[in-house]
Amino acid sequence: MSTIKSFADLIMDWEKLLAAYAANAGSLAAMEPLRLEFAALRDRVLELKNQQAIQISEKQLTTQDIKVRLRAGREMARRLRGHAKAVLGTYNELLVAFQVTPLRDRRTRRGEPPVPPASTTPPPEEPPPPVE
Repeated sequence: MSTIKSFADLIMDWEKLLAAYAANAGSLAAMEPLRLEFAALRDRVLELKNQQAIQISEKQLTTQDIKVRLRAGREMARRLRGHAKAVLGTYNELLVAFQVTPLRDRRTRRGEPPVPPASTTPPPEEPPPPVE
């Protein structure tokens, strides 16, 4: 006899075996305790299969719930980062802590040192050249 691989075919095979034993119970009475144990085992396997189907549907519902909550969480994170950017300013380096890239001067991005701001005091005047 070949090995039965599908669950439905296996259960059908077990049902036929139990029916055959029930039809010939008089001549096979010595195996009655094993037949009862086998019938109980079949019932437990069917219960477990039903429980598995319920768990699969619960898993799918849980997965859908996770997706909805992840979408809401991404939106909240986006809002919090936007608020930090609005309060701290777009050039503030503290934005890095919020995983937001602050706006930077082009020279700073290329690794060049930033140009110091222009001084407000006028440069010293040069003396006039000597007259000859």
